[in-house]
Amino acid sequence: MAKFKAAPGGSVLFLTVSSIALALSVAAPASAQLAGLWRFDDNVDDASANNNDGALVGFGSFVPYVTDVPTQIGSGKALTIEFQGEGAEVPDSSSLDIEGDITISVWQKSDNNLFFGSIANKGPANGTFQGAGTPGNYEFRREASSTIGGGPNDPGQLTFLYNIAPTGTALDFVRPPGGIVPANEWSHVAVTVKQGTPDIVKFYVNGVLAYQEMKNSPTPLYTNSQPLRIGTRGDGLPSKLLIDELSIWNVALSASQIAILASGPTPTTLPPGGVGADFNGDEIVDGQDFLIWQRGVGVSGAIFEQGDANNNGVVDGADLAIFTSQFGGPPSLAAASTSVPEPASACLVGLALLAGLMRRRAS
Repeated sequence: MAKFKAAPGGSVLFLTVSSIALALSVAAPASAQLAGLWRFDDNVDDASANNNDGALVGFGSFVPYVTDVPTQIGSGKALTIEFQGEGAEVPDSSSLDIEGDITISVWQKSDNNLFFGSIANKGPANGTFQGAGTPGNYEFRREASSTIGGGPNDPGQLTFLYNIAPTGTALDFVRPPGGIVPANEWSHVAVTVKQGTPDIVKFYVNGVLAYQEMKNSPTPLYTNSQPLRIGTRGDGLPSKLLIDELSIWNVALSASQIAILASGPTPTTLPPGGVGADFNGDEIVDGQDFLIWQRGVGVSGAIFEQGDANNNGVVDGADLAIFTSQFGGPPSLAAASTSVPEPASACLVGLALLAGLMRRRAS
């Protein structure tokens, strides 16, 4: 057990360790699982292993699949939505009822002459998240220049909503200021939510982080039995959009993983992804990340979330060197020093860093 003794004023005098891994509780890393992937190549079939196949709604005899697709995708078709009530619905399933971290990724195109522009949602039957009597789970949408939610929106604005009460009477939403999505061209957009204290909500446009916000919201997200609606809502509000390669994941994907999704057709699996030595994704390299690295030493086929900073499948001194170079600050893609500490000296470096962390907290 780690023991710390502090002098008056809070400075640490010495540190003895018999099991430093017990100093802090570290959750096991979650694997990035694809909840659903819809390519809209003449159908609403799910390309993931979850069989979340859907069906068109509101189109009548009109066939809404077009060959206008993103250059990065290259071929296939996209779903075009022109009028109120048009879209697709996917039956409710446990894989789509997401309570924890979430990522929604999609290629989309619009002239900004749209209202709510809902890309994907599990909203209540009447579409109203707040006061609906049932939770709305989540909604990702592109809005236009109408007045929504008590304030004017700019063309090309993204919004993410999620319910935080089982009755649906309370919700939280994040809306980046200004229009961040260009009109009349294909753009890849994504939102990620990393739950914690606080939640970290990030918006990406064409693979680049465009906005992030910390939300002190209670979690988990509340779920419902509604279908996943694509390009439409329970209240039928119009979404004038072209949509392609929509995917939903049950984790908050990293920046490097989002970049993969923005570069071409969506894969059904993603390589380990992360930035620098921020193994728990809280935007700072600190003692929690050191303990993750320590627990991962010796793990066969390790992933980034287990302390493998250089993504070579091994947690070792090279990863600790990257951690050491970034300790106390935000994660960075820059490589650390090429010198790799010996196992014994690496452990001493790690202990010194953790002692420094405790000194900082005590002061």
